[in-house]
Amino acid sequence: SAESRRALAHAIARRPEERFDGVLRSLAASEDPLVVREVAAAMSAAPRRAFLETLREMLAVRDARRDARAALVALGEPAFDYLARSLEDTSLPLRIRRHIPRTISRFDTDRAGPVLLSRLNVDPEGTVRFKILRGLGSLRRRHPNLPLDNAVLDESIEANIRRLLELLDWRLSLLRTAADAPERITPVHTLIVELLEHKETHATERLFRLFSLRYPREDFKKIHRGAISGDPKARASARELLENVLQPPMTDAVLGLLDDIPDAQRLAAGRAYYRAERRSTVEAFRVLLEQDSVALRSLVAHHVVELGDPALRAELGAQCDAAFAAMSAMEQDPDADPGSASSKERAFVVPIR
Repeated sequence: SAESRRALAHAIARRPEERFDGVLRSLAASEDPLVVREVAAAMSAAPRRAFLETLREMLAVRDARRDARAALVALGEPAFDYLARSLEDTSLPLRIRRHIPRTISRFDTDRAGPVLLSRLNVDPEGTVRFKILRGLGSLRRRHPNLPLDNAVLDESIEANIRRLLELLDWRLSLLRTAADAPERITPVHTLIVELLEHKETHATERLFRLFSLRYPREDFKKIHRGAISGDPKARASARELLENVLQPPMTDAVLGLLDDIPDAQRLAAGRAYYRAERRSTVEAFRVLLEQDSVALRSLVAHHVVELGDPALRAELGAQCDAAFAAMSAMEQDPDADPGSASSKERAFVVPIR
């Protein structure tokens, strides 16, 4: 029974001898997270290299993650090297890889920062890149003088600004397609707009996390709160601080994105980083259907179908079918979705097909 397996793992934790290693690895395969947690605690009590692969697997189990991380950190350099290689291994399931950056950030070594930074702009998974960003933030808080490659950070900052402008452009394109046809403003259309806004909010958070790494002497957490505050004084203060830290043309682009002005003006303020396009309805939908986010693609496909326009279906039918297939795969296997990192995104998807 699960209770007996938990008791066995607990007993081994009190007497962690090498002869029980095989038993622990066997127990780690249990589907009961409480059993896995006891196994992680036992391995943490006497960490050994033989546990590396099992401990890495346990990072995907919420109840076991803390003890698994403690055991990995206790193993020191062998575990660090193993995790560094694992971070580069894109064949690993996303449920495991997404927790590797925060685990690496817990190691007290000068190598942690460069290892994480080396993947910041190249990892194909948005979830992993965000976890890398959080891991770097944790390292910076513990080690304020942590040396980081500013060129890599600048590249990431500029890419994030372009991403924000791109999301804004997509949302404006979508709204324009319905401007002359109010019947297209369906609940699903509204969900797509809200999902894009959600992505903009998330991208803004990423941008300020990057700023905090690039300019560690400034309190960008406080500046971010002020910039998105409803208090005019707080917003003005945040704006002034940004003007003092950033340089043109970045100042114009960032302040434009944060200012309470029409979206078209916000987009125009970032012209140094992004060239907006005027898109037809088909072009607007096609761009969205080409994105990695399965949640976004699925909603757009639903919207194309519900509009009942034969011309749209003829142009976009294959992409819509691919989006539905990807959504079905994601529902069966969360690791099948390379672009839907956030469970919050899935809340936007409704079974309306």
